[in-house]
Amino acid sequence: MDALELLSGMTEWRQQHPKATLREMEVELDERLAQLRAKMLEDMVAASEVADWSAEATRGVLNVGSRWQKVGRRPGN
Repeated sequence: MDALELLSGMTEWRQQHPKATLREMEVELDERLAQLRAKMLEDMVAASEVADWSAEATRGVLNVGSRWQKVGRRPGN
């Protein structure tokens, strides 16, 4: 997924869900942004020749399937 796919996908989703609440739109967008963020991070990791991927360097990050997710609480939660 890239940014253009995210934008067109959200436009299409919105057309398919014309009565969606603001919360439903926010949840859908957050899910898609998380996918885009994970893809971007994976691409950066793959391109990195000098990154330290030891256990200490990756603490707080969990690879779920093909998506990287931060482990822990978000500010304000």
